[in-house]
Amino acid sequence: MVLAAGLCANCGLCCDGSLFGTVEIVEEDADRLHDLGVVLTPCEDDNYDFDQPCPMLKGTRCTIYAQRPETCSDFRCPTLRELDAGEIALDVAQARVATVRAMFADLAKHDPRSYQQLRAQWADDRLAGADAMATALLNLGIESINRYLDRHFRRGEERVYADPDDLKISS
Repeated sequence: MVLAAGLCANCGLCCDGSLFGTVEIVEEDADRLHDLGVVLTPCEDDNYDFDQPCPMLKGTRCTIYAQRPETCSDFRCPTLRELDAGEIALDVAQARVATVRAMFADLAKHDPRSYQQLRAQWADDRLAGADAMATALLNLGIESINRYLDRHFRRGEERVYADPDDLKISS
């Protein structure tokens, strides 16, 4: 658990919008988060969600970690689960986070928008059938990052790709 805390406090990918665009929370957490100034949107199932990046995130650290929502405390990315199970060492997990950060930095050299903005543009372009050559660099960068995030940080149903090593997009 100490290893996990060290990894999470220096990662923040699940909170900064890299993995998810929104976070659904249970009704029991809604009042407390609303009181903290988090803008909540009602969902059809009596729960709520809020947009990422989480407004309670400062750098890579959660400012309400001890009182974070149930959804957040329950989430364990594949890298964290592998670390907890002793399947990988802390330095391997930290290297994965560093790799993603380096991929973001490389993408930023070509476009100053955030990864979240670029990912949204990538999704819009794909849906609109944009010319692949015109968006090739963006496509390559976003596809590479998505596959890496799928492989090491997103769980099955959260993945963009059914199989990060396959070229088919998950439906």
